[in-house]
Amino acid sequence: MERGRSGMRAKRGFTLLEMLIVIAIVAVLVVIAIPRFSSQLERAREATCAANRRSLKGLLTTEYMTEGALRDTVAADGTVTLSDSEKAAYVCPDGGVITAKLDSSTGAVTVTCSKHAGTAASLGDADVMAAVIQAFRNIQTSNGSIDSGSASGASSKAAKVSAALRSQGLSLSDLGATMWRYTQHSSNNFGFYWTTAAAGELSAEKDVPVIKYNPSNQKYSVWLADVSSAGSGSSAYLYLVNPDTNSKRCLVNGTTDYAAALASLNAALKKSGYTA
Repeated sequence: MERGRSGMRAKRGFTLLEMLIVIAIVAVLVVIAIPRFSSQLERAREATCAANRRSLKGLLTTEYMTEGALRDTVAADGTVTLSDSEKAAYVCPDGGVITAKLDSSTGAVTVTCSKHAGTAASLGDADVMAAVIQAFRNIQTSNGSIDSGSASGASSKAAKVSAALRSQGLSLSDLGATMWRYTQHSSNNFGFYWTTAAAGELSAEKDVPVIKYNPSNQKYSVWLADVSSAGSGSSAYLYLVNPDTNSKRCLVNGTTDYAAALASLNAALKKSGYTA
């Protein structure tokens, strides 16, 4: 008899309390998981929209560069009329309206979405930075530096870099770099430095916080650089002195988070008395 009762107990199911505990645990997990899933889904939609905007921008920029003009359907404000096939191919998954505009003076194409950020170029964008570094490397083929202030004529290296970037719809000044320097120490050792301090506040023998981009690890760091001068008379210009020869002048170590580096730069600029 005891054996029979034992067998019955062994086959007994979950109690009501145990079921309630399991349901409560599952409910808690669902509450935790749904917001995260929704957030990931939204990020995926935004990433898809950004990819579509970049593709459309590349298509229109290529058309402008190869044809010397961008179709006949451009409004007075620069808005580009997209074909039905382009509207179908380059869409926002969230239902946003994608709009393209052309700046005829520079050839720059901007693509925006009514629900997401536009494709306003940024030095934090990997594609933009790759284009910038490549433009520098195409011009500076040996060890040396290129300074923004030395663009005194079309034949200068700085002017050639600016022209190369302009052909891709990019401008370092529009990207926020008021003063910059590219330095190449060897074929695999080079860096790009820039500051966003107001140009009128920069002067020789005055330190200024800068961001350094290291292409080898794609990291941004913040440094305190000297500003010096070169040339004389009408050809005189200011330039940044490489700050990374002195580790004590490093304010923020390398990070792949451009937004964090830019925030640190702005804080350092304000602390140094510049307009960020």
